[in-house]
Amino acid sequence: MELHALGLNYSHDGSFDIRRPNGSGDNLLLIFKSSAVVRLHGNDYTVSPDSAILYRKGSPQIYRACKGFYINHWLHFDCDDALTQEASLPYDTIFSLSDVTKAEDILSVVSRLSLSESSRREDYIELMLRMLLVRLGEEYALGQSGQTPKKRSHYADSLEKLRADIYSSPAGSRSIADMAKSLSVSPSHFQYLYTSRFGVSCYEDILCARMKNAEYYLLSTDMTVKNIAAVCGYENDVHFMRQFKRRYNMTPSQFRQKNKK
Repeated sequence: MELHALGLNYSHDGSFDIRRPNGSGDNLLLIFKSSAVVRLHGNDYTVSPDSAILYRKGSPQIYRACKGFYINHWLHFDCDDALTQEASLPYDTIFSLSDVTKAEDILSVVSRLSLSESSRREDYIELMLRMLLVRLGEEYALGQSGQTPKKRSHYADSLEKLRADIYSSPAGSRSIADMAKSLSVSPSHFQYLYTSRFGVSCYEDILCARMKNAEYYLLSTDMTVKNIAAVCGYENDVHFMRQFKRRYNMTPSQFRQKNKK
């Protein structure tokens, strides 16, 4: 995936009117923060705030203000269709977001990352965009099922920001005690909240983020395994190699030799 441009809370007056009969040359995600009129397949549809649409590259993009003003988030990017299929997210389909803040949190992280000077910026952005597609796919499936969204917990925003931080900065030093303290809960309750919210433990998310980070360094640099362990947040390379082998059934050096082009 490749990010081209991103805008959050862009506002326009009632004359706002976009007409791109051949699309924008890339994929476009729109999240409407005001009512709007969208033309699809020759018909006009009035959409409510907190609705979204993902345009396929080449699809007509025709939408306009509805009630005297217009506000939206937008994301231009290139994406392999296999990723949207994996997320069960359809193109050129309007759907509602039961909890728009989840997508907005991810977009905010992507926006900050796009300004980062980190050498790993593009990898972090790709991880967050993949997470966004999965999140939107879940929202679409929820709307199709007709289920009532689960009540958002008091800790939802804090947990989601914390998870986004784990994936955007996997090398950060974190302890369950410190993360629990940031939510003013006990460590055991924090672990329960995290697992209940995301279906995986905090430990698993930290490990997954660090392994993705390690993959990048193993395949794109000549850094030693010891140095890679350090930049991925491990105090020693032995612990890193043990976790890596348990996950990939091979050592970091074997992984590099097998996959590096």
